[in-house]
Amino acid sequence: ALAVDLFIELLAAEIGNAALRVLARGGVWLLGGVVDQLAPALADGRLRTRLDAREAMGHIVRTIPVRLVRHPEPVLIAPHLPSLLSKCEEKPE
Repeated sequence: ALAVDLFIELLAAEIGNAALRVLARGGVWLLGGVVDQLAPALADGRLRTRLDAREAMGHIVRTIPVRLVRHPEPVLIAPHLPSLLSKCEEKPE
């Protein structure tokens, strides 16, 4: 549990940094093997809580959605994510 908490803390920091680097207003998508293995821990709110607690530029990071994408072949769908998500009626945070 401690390792998962530390991973989520580091992941939140890097997501925030990367999102700010490119001003990812449309969102950040997490996909791949780690997401599949840690999906419950990533979806339980800890990741978002840590992102929202960011002090530096936090007002921007708090507006950026983070989506978990679970697919057996993530490398095949990654190029198509924007068009796939634009067709979804409900986009989970």
